[in-house]
Amino acid sequence: MGEIKSTLEIIMEKTKGLTVSEEEKAAYKEQEASRKIKSLAQKYVDGAVKLEALKIEVAALEKESPDLARKLLLDEVIPKIELEGDNESTFEILEQVLGLDTGPMRKALEEAGARLDSERVSLERSILERLKEKGVSGAAVIPNINADSEW
Repeated sequence: MGEIKSTLEIIMEKTKGLTVSEEEKAAYKEQEASRKIKSLAQKYVDGAVKLEALKIEVAALEKESPDLARKLLLDEVIPKIELEGDNESTFEILEQVLGLDTGPMRKALEEAGARLDSERVSLERSILERLKEKGVSGAAVIPNINADSEW
């Protein structure tokens, strides 16, 4: 009678001659580090991880591959910066973990936010004027700038 092989034995036979190239190892290492950085950054933003714990984890990843850890962390947190959002936790990561000066970025965001507010007020006035010309006016009229084609 034939021998019954376990799943592990079958897999071992089929993968006997396979090897992993250095490029594949590096890609796998980068993928794992990316997943870990992404998870840590999100946990910090959500308040599930303290800043010190984040620093420790990033430092451990930096020991393995210094440039990669910094790059991955930057790639993860920079897209999270929003013009009208709360960016404080993102700036804390940039300042405290990566040692970057966020002053110019904060200033640019502040100026852009002020410009956006100014444009919003101007457009709201314009919409109210257009509505007034059409005979629509009063205290209950609130312009919806998001529905306006100019916005």
